Amino acid sequence: MDPVDFLEKKISGLKVDHYEIYRRESRQSIIESKNEQVELSEKSVSHGLAVQLFSGDKIGFASTSEESAPFLERVVDLAYNTLN
Repeated sequence: MDPVDFLEKKISGLKVDHYEIYRRESRQSIIESKNEQVELSEKSVSHGLAVQLFSGDKIGFASTSEESAPFLERVVDLAYNTLN
């Protein structure tokens, strides 16, 4: 399941003028050394998605770092509920 496709399908059933979906990916590497020897090497990747909905002069926004269907549904619901 592509999370952006999932969000677009969920949003398509709502009464909004316009929407934006943001996707963020961040990569981090940490390397610690002592006496020219590597003692620690860590890599991490974090993801995030945000939805911004527009209806008239109102804007709804919500975001998540979790890409599973229940969290994506909740993000759309939270953004939509802030429009009302």
